[in-house]
Amino acid sequence: MDGTLKFPERLLVGKPPKPFLPKNLSATPRLMDYHSEEIARQLTLVEHALFQKIKPWELLKNAWLSPDAANRAPNVLAMMQRADRIRDWVATEIVTQDSPEGTYYYLLLLPSSAQP
Repeated sequence: MDGTLKFPERLLVGKPPKPFLPKNLSATPRLMDYHSEEIARQLTLVEHALFQKIKPWELLKNAWLSPDAANRAPNVLAMMQRADRIRDWVATEIVTQDSPEGTYYYLLLLPSSAQP
């Protein structure tokens, strides 16, 4: 044995769920055109890929808070930056709606995307 860790290949248990695609997808789709569960699925796929890259030593001794965090915990930083971008995106989507109805819809849609 050469001392390297061997991880099992990713296994998909069962078939992936059928996507919720918009019925009338325009040339410039809006977030509201998509089902909240599909938004959650797509966000989860990206975040899972980022999470898998985190190495155990990146979590030791608050490496992500150290002055050389970019070297000691690059994947933790990437995950944190992703969370910040999602937070900013959600806030922007809510406050840039043209009508109270649009704001109301986003206030319902986005939190439901975050529910398990």
